[in-house]
Amino acid sequence: MNSNPQLLSPDQAALRLRVATNTLAKWRVSGEGPDFVKIGSRVFYEQGDLFDWIEGQKRSNTSASCRGG
Repeated sequence: MNSNPQLLSPDQAALRLRVATNTLAKWRVSGEGPDFVKIGSRVFYEQGDLFDWIEGQKRSNTSASCRGG
């Protein structure tokens, strides 16, 4: 775990993932998207978690299932 994580807002995370902010919100509800942090009522994404999630989306063919995205 990073002792000084780069926290991104949902808007910033959506830009990096090239998806709509609403898509991230849906993924949070369904558990399909990247891990997120909740501080009070605010939601953040750790930059490293976005990279890890992207790596987990790699597939070698279109028949392979994936988690979200």
